[in-house]
Amino acid sequence: MFTTSDEPDRTIEMAAEWFRTRCEPPRHDDPASWDLETSESSMIITGAFFAEYARTSDGKLDVLGGVWDSYHTDSFPQMIPLYLVLIAQTGHDDIGRLRHIVIDLIRPGAEPEDLFAMEVPIDAAENRFYFVNILVPINDPGRHVFRITVEGNTRTARTVSLDFRQIRVGS
Repeated sequence: MFTTSDEPDRTIEMAAEWFRTRCEPPRHDDPASWDLETSESSMIITGAFFAEYARTSDGKLDVLGGVWDSYHTDSFPQMIPLYLVLIAQTGHDDIGRLRHIVIDLIRPGAEPEDLFAMEVPIDAAENRFYFVNILVPINDPGRHVFRITVEGNTRTARTVSLDFRQIRVGS
């Protein structure tokens, strides 16, 4: 809890730490980068989150238990099952094409590593969704960042993170 009556300087320090551990770095969502020649795509990921379950029903996205900020487990290492939901916007240049989406995992203090890739067909220029059910090898606790890129365009990469924590069961 952040109070201003007791130790006002400590309150600011606690608030700063809270924001530091929960906020993502600024994204490069400059609209001028959406049609980069190097990307060969106007498709962009506009949002991403983790959920307990996701499915398609009557052409609509059904999500159960979203949006996750942390995942608690009793031990590490472990293979963690995750549903990652992606919200995307596609343009007219994308229609009739397959778009290559790559998800990288950035572990605490480590370099990005390939985690998952998929090809998605685009049949219309509009807002759309995708979801994947993936098993993620988590070796240690801490905040892990998942970076999503379309056609290698890192200027419009989107990130979402999940804090993996160990809980002690029993004594």
